[in-house]
Amino acid sequence: MYVIGITGGILSGKSTVSGFLRELGVPVIDADKVGHELYRKGTEVFHEVVRTFGSDILGEDGEIDRKKLAKKVFSDEEALKRLNSIMHPRMKERMAEMINKMEGRVCALEAAVLIEAGWLSLVDEVGVLEVGENEVLRRARERGIGDVRERMRAQLPLEERLKYADVVIDTSKSLEETRREVKIRFMEAELRARIREEFRDKKRIDDGLKKASVLIPMFIKDDEWHFLLTKRTLNVAHHKGQICFPGGSVEEGEEPSHACLREAFEEVGIRKEDVRILGELDDMRTLTSEFVITPFVGSIPYPYDFKPDPSEVERLIIIPLSHMLERRNLWKDGETFTIRYGDDVIWGATGRILYNFLSKIFKESFELK
Repeated sequence: MYVIGITGGILSGKSTVSGFLRELGVPVIDADKVGHELYRKGTEVFHEVVRTFGSDILGEDGEIDRKKLAKKVFSDEEALKRLNSIMHPRMKERMAEMINKMEGRVCALEAAVLIEAGWLSLVDEVGVLEVGENEVLRRARERGIGDVRERMRAQLPLEERLKYADVVIDTSKSLEETRREVKIRFMEAELRARIREEFRDKKRIDDGLKKASVLIPMFIKDDEWHFLLTKRTLNVAHHKGQICFPGGSVEEGEEPSHACLREAFEEVGIRKEDVRILGELDDMRTLTSEFVITPFVGSIPYPYDFKPDPSEVERLIIIPLSHMLERRNLWKDGETFTIRYGDDVIWGATGRILYNFLSKIFKESFELK
């Protein structure tokens, strides 16, 4: 199970983002609801909270009144610490149990205090919702919510949250823009989960051959993954005129992941800070040039200002995933896997890397068995 952590301050849009994830079929654990369940009347947590903060936090129904409790703790730092020491460990244990029972590949955990409560170990990536103070105050006025500034002061500052962020979503944009961003991040998480599942025991080749790495740049356009490849010029040292992914030799002391990012920038102008590495695939041996290639899948924004190097790249080729999954465009003969896209033919090491990737990650749609 791949777990997306959703966090942000008051009125940052956590419930909105969680709602968009649910629309995509992602089960969401709401930490607030977990906490409320834990201190229902009669539970162990209920009795401990009442002993600590007094019976005046109870409502007419005998349940803990969340507004009364909040009024006590948000104005008293020590009181908030006492409440957190009671609630956070028990909530973490309960949420871990819920995650373990989840079905599917991806779920989400919505928690305002994901970072400060020590719950980061429950998630695989942290999504921080970013919104300016003026927008928060506007939302509070619109909804008739008071004491917002006091609550904001009691929360972790945005700049601290951002230090832990794998993904940042600006929720001050329109609902449609936010929905679109959430869908992109979900598709990335799902693909990352598939790669982790299928290549958990990745094949490594270490037999003294030269090391190389390639980046498989992918981006989402019209709600579909697309691949970026290059048609190489006749001036390059290896694979002249072939269709390849950006990549090249790993230099001495360099990590393969760094090498492919360096080459992607040099060949097509993709900046390393714009790449989200989603996973590492099996090593692949070339059949003629005596290299061992380590492929990395990376998500990039789109549209993007590509800047191909004319000395290495004749032109860029963009292929939708759906085309690569159509039987009429593919054929395999022994170790050779070929994809035709218009007049372009992809074969060699790039073809074998693609076959390994497509046949494992999209096996329910891939027609070559």
